[in-house]
Amino acid sequence: MIAPARVEIIQTLRPAMSREEALAKLCPAGLPGLLRSALRGPLRRIADAYVPYRLYRVEAEGVPRFGTQYMALDAVQGTLDPYRFEGVPVGPSLVSLETRNRLPRTLEEDRTRELLIESVRRWVYQRGFFRLRRLEIRLELVPLDLHIPYWLAFYGMDERTHISVLDAVRRQVEGARARDLFRRWLLT
Repeated sequence: MIAPARVEIIQTLRPAMSREEALAKLCPAGLPGLLRSALRGPLRRIADAYVPYRLYRVEAEGVPRFGTQYMALDAVQGTLDPYRFEGVPVGPSLVSLETRNRLPRTLEEDRTRELLIESVRRWVYQRGFFRLRRLEIRLELVPLDLHIPYWLAFYGMDERTHISVLDAVRRQVEGARARDLFRRWLLT
């Protein structure tokens, strides 16, 4: 017998969209909705879910105009796009709530640190700073238990189910990496 997930109080970024707005984006009216329904089946359910992130204070020495940034990386697989902040999220940008729909942290802090350094390095080189001779990236873990809200939509008929993932803060539909992350969580 599978034990039900424990209800926990978590801190999450305030969602930028309501359930109704998410539903309108994940199951649009008109021709786009009909096409999605024909390809994936009818919408069965929509649910909120929360991914734990680790927040870091980031400095990149030798990079013009980089300064100090705050970046967060998912602590489940480290595969979702990092978040960037002007400062540590506080006050009205955070919400505390009780939920069972939160993914567990599976990555050690050292691994999220390595993955974020790689991500910052890629970002620097993509901006044309590949000629830097002395790039030094420093990270400092910020002690904030941070989660990011997502909306999950389940489509299908019979035993076949398709999933769509919507970032509730950025208001964008996520790709295969996010679908894979949530699919693995749901199957465990």
